[in-house]
Amino acid sequence: GVVVIAERVFIGHEEIEKIVMPASLTTLKNGAFYGCTSLKEIKFSSSLNFIGDAVFGECTSLTEFTLPASVQYIHSEAFYDSTGLTSFSVESGNPNYISQDGVIYSADMTNLICYPAGRTGESFTVPDSVEVIASGAFAFNASLQSVSLGYVREIGERAFMSCTSLSGVSLPETVETVYEEAFYGCTGLQTLEIAEGVQTFG
Repeated sequence: GVVVIAERVFIGHEEIEKIVMPASLTTLKNGAFYGCTSLKEIKFSSSLNFIGDAVFGECTSLTEFTLPASVQYIHSEAFYDSTGLTSFSVESGNPNYISQDGVIYSADMTNLICYPAGRTGESFTVPDSVEVIASGAFAFNASLQSVSLGYVREIGERAFMSCTSLSGVSLPETVETVYEEAFYGCTGLQTLEIAEGVQTFG
């Protein structure tokens, strides 16, 4: 049976509404279903363990997503610009990831992996245990106006890219590194407070 779906195989297939994956499937490579704008339902293989970058990018009809227990790795930008997503969940028994309040984290809650781009809340408080905001974690969320960053040490590339309603950000003293384009396209951003501890910005 099929084990791997290669990069960009179904890119732009706007007619696809449902995917049923074969039991043998283990790997979804980068951009596999990118731009499948009508996709609403996914039936996963119980063998799936790898979901690459932008696999479900611009799948704008997806409104919720449950990460299977079998998945050992999901790229933090797997849902790049999928602005219909309002909530994530993770099946119990997944050793590497958990969900809390609709957000995907590493199982130890030190990495915030993915915040739904279509979530409508105006504010969000990052849990105190989180040290790393993954690349693209909050990208394309147009509702967020403020984020409290707790004790974060690292903010990944494109972490808040195109969060157009974000108006002010205060980087806590714990932040050491802010990577490239972390706030790119944040057109509403009026204030960015940078604490003493920041060593690398962009």
